[in-house]
Amino acid sequence: MINRIVKVVIGSVILGFGISLAVLSGHGGDSISVFSQGLGKCLNISIGNASILFYVVFLIPAYLIDKHELGIGTILSPLCSAISLDLFLEILNIQVNGVISVIVLLIGIICIGIGLGIYVSADVGRSSYDVIILGISKKFKAPLWLSKSASDLVLCFIGYLLGGTVGLGPIIGILFIGIVLDTTLKLIKRT
Repeated sequence: MINRIVKVVIGSVILGFGISLAVLSGHGGDSISVFSQGLGKCLNISIGNASILFYVVFLIPAYLIDKHELGIGTILSPLCSAISLDLFLEILNIQVNGVISVIVLLIGIICIGIGLGIYVSADVGRSSYDVIILGISKKFKAPLWLSKSASDLVLCFIGYLLGGTVGLGPIIGILFIGIVLDTTLKLIKRT
């Protein structure tokens, strides 16, 4: 169990680092970041705190979809990723432009997918949003990457309406985070 919890923490910190890179690239973060940024602006709180609030609100539909997927990871992952997101945003605090900003964004998107894959593979409970995505995937017998991308598209649109930054980041995130997540899970399963 300790190894699994360590996996959740490591995956969540990588996730927070990836989100911070995507945000700092200036192209916007992943869909949850866009939503959290918009929510943060509306409530005058940090992205990290808005992210925690997002996951708490999604606990109700996640419980209704599949309460068996909830566990210690449901609480631990959002807390670790939100805290590390705010921490990395403060520590890194970089300004990048041009090609470098796109490279920073791509590294961030890859880290988000890898971090998600590592923490999900620990199998000690998923975040409320991930429970919903997995539930959609199972219900419609759709590939995980497809349900992730579709859910992220809806979330990104709502985040935009709340005032979140939409740019190249969410678009690349919608297209590739699910694929990186799925690939990471398959690689971890093989090893």
